[in-house]
Amino acid sequence: MTIHFKDISVQTAKKYKHYDFGRKMYVMDNKSILKGINLEIKRGEFVVITGDNGAGKSTLLKAIIHDTDGLDVQGTLSYFGTDTLNKRNVQKIRQSIGNVFQEYALIDSKTVKENIIYPLEVLGKKKSIDERENLVYSVCDYLGLLNKLDEYPHQLSGGQVQRVMIARSMVLEPDTYLVDEPTSNLDKSISRNIMKIYEDLNHQGKTIIMVTHHKELLTNENKRVIRLEDSKTEEVLNTSTK
Repeated sequence: MTIHFKDISVQTAKKYKHYDFGRKMYVMDNKSILKGINLEIKRGEFVVITGDNGAGKSTLLKAIIHDTDGLDVQGTLSYFGTDTLNKRNVQKIRQSIGNVFQEYALIDSKTVKENIIYPLEVLGKKKSIDERENLVYSVCDYLGLLNKLDEYPHQLSGGQVQRVMIARSMVLEPDTYLVDEPTSNLDKSISRNIMKIYEDLNHQGKTIIMVTHHKELLTNENKRVIRLEDSKTEEVLNTSTK
């Protein structure tokens, strides 16, 4: 089984109001974002999606977890055999996917530890307090964050924020990671460290789907690089041995 996009089209479905001869009217703003996308991603692959701003790269990721408020999605999209466009499957799918999106920012009023535990609470992962504590400490030990657990987001560097966001997804023990621009605004050294974490997760058998403008990724081994342009996907590099 695969993550399978079949004839996926996405357009905005937001209402906006205007006045016509003094009457308030609502009109649908149907702006096309993606049109007729066909793509298959195998379990355990590392897929890098590139493309210009506004090409719909982030929308493609969000469709997998049904984060489509204000959007009209047509076509068929399955996550390893489960229909992702069926709202009844949303909770199940989200529990098996780690999301590292820039807009899903850390919560300023929570410590690093509280931020990492938060998705376990939101998604209803049934773990005891001791199990959660052990999981957080294990993940933070792996990511070098043990000395940051009691700090707040504003006290962290950019690279540390990225690692906390990775930790927040890792505690869900997901099969797949959806990652949006993980090295944005980071210097090359820190970017390489962040990428090494995802490469290690991939070597553990995790599926990684990443949106990035980081050109160094385009020549790395064991990755598929797909360019999204004019609502079409073009495979520009495939060094995957999986």
